[in-house]
Amino acid sequence: HGGLADWKTAEGISMEVEYREDEETIVADLIGGLRSGLTYGGAETIKELQRKLNYVLITAATRIENQPHRKIT
Repeated sequence: HGGLADWKTAEGISMEVEYREDEETIVADLIGGLRSGLTYGGAETIKELQRKLNYVLITAATRIENQPHRKIT
C-alpha cells in the first residue's frame, strides 16, 4: 500500500483464455484483485473493509448491466 504495485491485475474485461499460468501466477493475480478491492473500498485490511461496507439495493436491470462484458474481437 502507498506505492507502486509489483503486480498488475487485469480489470474491466471478462473473457476466456487458455490455461497457461502456474499456481504462483494465479495466486499473485488473486492477491492483486484483493488489494485492488481494498483500495476501492478505502481500506488497508479485510477487517477494515468489512467495517466500511455499505450495501446498496439495486434493480435486476442494474445487476445485469453491471456484469462483466465480453470483449468482441
